[in-house]
Amino acid sequence: MRCATGSLALLLMLTPACAQSESDDAKLVGWKHHFGTGSLPTQVRSVSVSPEGNLILAGNHAGPLDFGNGVALAEGDWWEIAFVTAFDASGVPLWVFASQQNDSAGVYDSADATAVDSDGNVFVAGGARFPGLGDLGLKRGGFVSKLSRTGQRVWDTPILPQDPNWDLYGFGIGVVPANAGGAVVAVECAFSPQIDDVVIDMPDIVAGGIGYRWLGVFSLDADGHALWGRRLTSLFSIGGPRPALTADGSGNIYLAVLSQFAVDLGEDPIPTTGEHAVTVVALGPAGNLLWHRSFSGSDTEVGSLGVDESGNLVLLMIAGGDVDLGGVTLGGGPYDRRAVLLWLDHDGVVLNRRSFPTTSRLDTLAVGSKGLVMLGTHSGNDYAQTLVVQCNADATECRSADLGESWQFYRNVAWHPDGDFVGAGTFMRENPDTSELYAAIGKLRFE
Repeated sequence: MRCATGSLALLLMLTPACAQSESDDAKLVGWKHHFGTGSLPTQVRSVSVSPEGNLILAGNHAGPLDFGNGVALAEGDWWEIAFVTAFDASGVPLWVFASQQNDSAGVYDSADATAVDSDGNVFVAGGARFPGLGDLGLKRGGFVSKLSRTGQRVWDTPILPQDPNWDLYGFGIGVVPANAGGAVVAVECAFSPQIDDVVIDMPDIVAGGIGYRWLGVFSLDADGHALWGRRLTSLFSIGGPRPALTADGSGNIYLAVLSQFAVDLGEDPIPTTGEHAVTVVALGPAGNLLWHRSFSGSDTEVGSLGVDESGNLVLLMIAGGDVDLGGVTLGGGPYDRRAVLLWLDHDGVVLNRRSFPTTSRLDTLAVGSKGLVMLGTHSGNDYAQTLVVQCNADATECRSADLGESWQFYRNVAWHPDGDFVGAGTFMRENPDTSELYAAIGKLRFE
């Protein structure tokens, strides 16, 4: 298959790959759309689907970018700009919003997370630079924007460092609609972030500096103003590019983070067992702590989080070594890492567990009425073709295939209302003299 800017391609069949209880004749049909100039980096960092079935992408790009159908980005004044763009269900580009098109203070470097509410409004969170802060000029911060269903800006909310002489080095790892037109955003920071008068103080267990990043959560109202904020972090917390923030129908918020030895949920640090642990935290709509659970081992990694039709939480994580999965130990050597699914009820009680072979390193999850769909790599090889696995609701029956290219930097997946799944990501094409970054989106299904 040839990958070209603005091209649409029919994906007739992809090579089957190994997964638990898979079908032997799994194949994918649908379309994929590639875009990017190659000589300048194009990265897709998030994908979501609107109620009417439009596909929403968020990412960053340098230079001009043509999506097709008259939808294009002009070259901005800065090396990289953030963008949000929409495609219809057949892959036709509809609109694009770019950071240089806004009239608010700050220059957006990347759009890292996106979500769509029931009215079709689009929320996007990411990293930005703000001129005129402190003595050092251009400072690193973040932003949350709300766009209409046609890509028009409704509001922008900056996420600023409390001390204007420091960079936040923060970016949005997740955003979900909430609060009747508002949103909840999770951000990764090196220092204390602030929205309006709401400040999230640095935790005591984290020393300041670029290498020590931690997570905070803000809630915004329908006008983009901060309602509350709280820290939710651990030593060397890593948010990562996967969608690890979700919410249920009651407005409860769930976030998964990587923790080492202790986790700080806004008061005193709470010890966690094991050198590495994935900690899941449940917050009420007002930011109150409902519960937290840690799943520890010698080599674990956060994957993704979702809520199924029964209201149960589904966690996808990477587990290595001897891992405590809620009273059941998954054994293995420190380098024997595999994907694990956990189902938790409203109180954080583990209901069920599934593990996949070490050859199926799955780390990106979408949960919907058709069950589960996951993306990952083969044996942890990020340069191998992207692995896609679709399972029923309890993952007892699965099908798998390769997507035909390596989505090694950012892998994203969401369910479409018609039962297809939407995958998007950033991939590298190696040339004799250079490595080029492109992006892709596809709407696919197994047959």
